[in-house]
Amino acid sequence: ALVSEANRRWNSQYSVDQHLGLADETAFVSNSKWDWYVEYKGMAWALLLHTWLSTSQNSTGTPVHVVQYESLLANLRGEMIKILEFLDYKILKQTLDCVVNNSAGRFKRSHHLNFDPYTQENKEAVNRYIRQAAPILARHGIKYNTR
Repeated sequence: ALVSEANRRWNSQYSVDQHLGLADETAFVSNSKWDWYVEYKGMAWALLLHTWLSTSQNSTGTPVHVVQYESLLANLRGEMIKILEFLDYKILKQTLDCVVNNSAGRFKRSHHLNFDPYTQENKEAVNRYIRQAAPILARHGIKYNTR
């Protein structure tokens, strides 16, 4: 999600009706703006998670269902069933089969980065915020496996 948003924000070809381009490699490599962006968005995600869970579950009693990306990768069909059941949505086998059978591939953008934009420091920052999520989720009775 961070790379997709960076591509949208820093793409020199960006326009409101065309947002599927790529940012230049210089937007990522040795760029303090990218490093700041990764750190800031990680912090914002952790704060959003805490605020959202605290507000929705404690104030309104609204049920929450947390989906872990790694769980989707490991068991897409099972996780989709859990999501649809949580939403009280009728599960159609043909629709579920379509989602599972068409889950791989690169979507939307016709070109993709040919390098990993995350430095070791970026990866450590992302993982730090993911680890910070575990106790936030645990306080709300949600189990979340961290990296």
